[in-house]
Amino acid sequence: MYSPRIKKELITQLYQIGKQSNRPMTELINEMLREGIRRWYRKKERKGEDEDRAINRSPDPEGSPRV
Repeated sequence: MYSPRIKKELITQLYQIGKQSNRPMTELINEMLREGIRRWYRKKERKGEDEDRAINRSPDPEGSPRV
């Protein structure tokens, strides 16, 4: 299984956040990763919707596509 190295300064910050929130680091990191992944997918979906709108726009009355 792939186990990426996490930068030391991030581990230190995560440790402090875990202590302040009284939660295990693994639980905290899993939650942060899930939220980051959700945001990435939402951003990707929005980008795809924007591209679809641009492609499916009807031309303006003069016959040239809107920009």
